[in-house]
Amino acid sequence: MATKSGDKISKSSLAISVISLALVSLLFVRFEFDYNNSKALEKSIQQIEDDLKTNIDTIVEEKLQFYETAPTTSTKERPDSTFGSESKEISVVSAKYDHQRERRDTNSGSVTWKRVHNEIDKKFKQFCSVNNDSCQIGPRGPPGLTGPPGPLGPIGPSGKNGSQGAVGPKGLKGDKGDKGSPGQLGVKGDVGSMGSPGIAGSDGSNGDKGQRGLRGMNGPKGECITQPRIAVYPHSQAVFLNEKVILYCWVEGRSPWKITWQKPGGSLSRGVQIGNHMLLIKKVQKSHAGDYICTARSGAFKAISRLEIKEPPKFTKRPPKLAIHDRGTNVSLCCKVKGNPRPKVEWYQPENTSVMIPHPQEFGCLLIDMDRESAQGTDYICRATNSFGMVQEIASVFARSFVAGQSSIIGNNETHIIALNKWLYPVVRSRTSSWVTCWKASKHGWEGSKFHQLCDNKGPTLVIVRVGVYIFGGYAGVSWKRHPKKGYCGRVHSPTSFMFSLVNKPGWGPTKLPQLGYDSPIGFSMMSCDRNGPVFGSGSDLTIVDNAHLGKKSYAHIGMSYSAPKGQSPDSDFTNTFMAGSEYFSPNEVEVLYEKTD
Repeated sequence: MATKSGDKISKSSLAISVISLALVSLLFVRFEFDYNNSKALEKSIQQIEDDLKTNIDTIVEEKLQFYETAPTTSTKERPDSTFGSESKEISVVSAKYDHQRERRDTNSGSVTWKRVHNEIDKKFKQFCSVNNDSCQIGPRGPPGLTGPPGPLGPIGPSGKNGSQGAVGPKGLKGDKGDKGSPGQLGVKGDVGSMGSPGIAGSDGSNGDKGQRGLRGMNGPKGECITQPRIAVYPHSQAVFLNEKVILYCWVEGRSPWKITWQKPGGSLSRGVQIGNHMLLIKKVQKSHAGDYICTARSGAFKAISRLEIKEPPKFTKRPPKLAIHDRGTNVSLCCKVKGNPRPKVEWYQPENTSVMIPHPQEFGCLLIDMDRESAQGTDYICRATNSFGMVQEIASVFARSFVAGQSSIIGNNETHIIALNKWLYPVVRSRTSSWVTCWKASKHGWEGSKFHQLCDNKGPTLVIVRVGVYIFGGYAGVSWKRHPKKGYCGRVHSPTSFMFSLVNKPGWGPTKLPQLGYDSPIGFSMMSCDRNGPVFGSGSDLTIVDNAHLGKKSYAHIGMSYSAPKGQSPDSDFTNTFMAGSEYFSPNEVEVLYEKTD
């Protein structure tokens, strides 16, 4: 029963596949006739479709009857019964293999695609011959459904054994064996017998004393001869470069011996002349320094003269003129010198040059604790001396608590930093103060309102202005505050405020301008305005207007609240152009820094 059920399932699947292929073919024909838009063809195709269905059903019924009635050889060969639960499984497996053998049997009848294709061709030929129409080949139809997988093929024969591989390379030679143990010691031979001592000889007798000889004749009177001695002059001397040097050498004694000169370890230097027991150097150089040996009679007699070069101290490494460092660090100031004799290096302070500062470091270095240094700066003098001269160099040390490295206008200019630190030191609130930028016009905007927005109520500030090569500004000892009324300015008093100029007229250096003008007593140190930027004095001595970069509208009228340059009258042409090169100007940059205390 199991075999028949499996056969029916396979036959049903085959029938369904055939019907599907037939329907696809009919659809293909139907599309072709739709394309030609022929109603007559549609009617004929419907007739062909009905005939095909009838013929296919007939073919399928014939095949089903054939499979139900036809006996199989595998059924006869199998036993009719099995035992236990194993019988069902064996029956199903056997039926499966029988069915596969029947499907592979080419002699058994089956519903094949070829038969279906022949039926379709037959019907089309009948249709075309009856209607006398030319049947054209239609477009390719869509691909059919994928059929069920075919049966598994038989297992192929086993592969042949591979040929034997090549013989491997010869192995390496083994290590040498250990050294064998030493053999046993041989037997010591017997000691030979001692020979008998010889017989001592007898002493001989003393001979007779001889007679005294005759006195000889007196010789001639002898001469007094002194021992030869070599001398050199001078034994040592020291001269400056390019001076003339003469060394003398002679032999004290009777015989006139030849004199020669040489230097230890080499020949005489260039520029040395020898003649008549004398050595001459017309212009002494450093290479001439050293010992000169005068010799006589192939070196049996020698004398030495030493020549030294007088060399005053000279710096080979100078200490820095300006040293700016952070607090909490140690700074080493070093100066190195050369000279002959070797110079002595000492450190002093200008206030007391008679008291040397101890410096335990080698090579003339002085160690400084920056926590003890002031922001105003401290000067240290390195002095080197020997018997031929003295040199000295001054180094200024500042604690990094002010403007060093904070302003883009000043940068690290040593001259400007020293001047500002000197002026700011008496007025800063703390020795550990630092300066922070609150307004940079080119970065934050040139509006006066932006200046007040960023810098008001910050405490003391430093205003720095650059116009071309000119650099100037002022120190505000109190906070800036924008005036509450539109278009108004209010006076502000600050006794510590001052103005300054770092780069100005030719021949002038950094200059501080204190509050000594005739308006200063009434309190016009600063002006807090509604629209303008920083304003110093009442004249106003310095005014940075709103949007100052757009035209020459800012101005400097020195001499109103702040003093004019020394020797100049207030409000003169020289005074009014001292700061920026002209009375009215357009700044290239304006910076405002506020004091920040730790």
